[in-house]
Amino acid sequence: MRFDELLKLENEPVKVLAWIHAHMNPALDNRMKQTIRARRKRHFNSEHQHTRKKSIDLEFLVWQRLAALARRRGVTLSETVVQLIEDAERKEKYAKPDVIAETRSASDSGQRRRVGMGSSR
Repeated sequence: MRFDELLKLENEPVKVLAWIHAHMNPALDNRMKQTIRARRKRHFNSEHQHTRKKSIDLEFLVWQRLAALARRRGVTLSETVVQLIEDAERKEKYAKPDVIAETRSASDSGQRRRVGMGSSR
């Protein structure tokens, strides 16, 4: 079989290239190179914690909305998730000083006030 020949040539790159040119459809040459590049990149990235890819499970509708938002913004899904997290953190950061200020003003006047429920005691 032809693939057995190729496996025997595994450690001889020049002969592997000759085998590829003799047996492989030339139209598939570019796809093969892309596949090899992608595999090398995945291997390299998996060696480093900060470049290692993570996966999460999303419901289809969530993925669909996230993908649409990414397309509108012209960025990747990962960049969109980071932007949404940063937006939420900013919102949270600016919401907290109001709660602290409201609590202080209530304690300054000698009253106790419940914060966040919209009513006071």
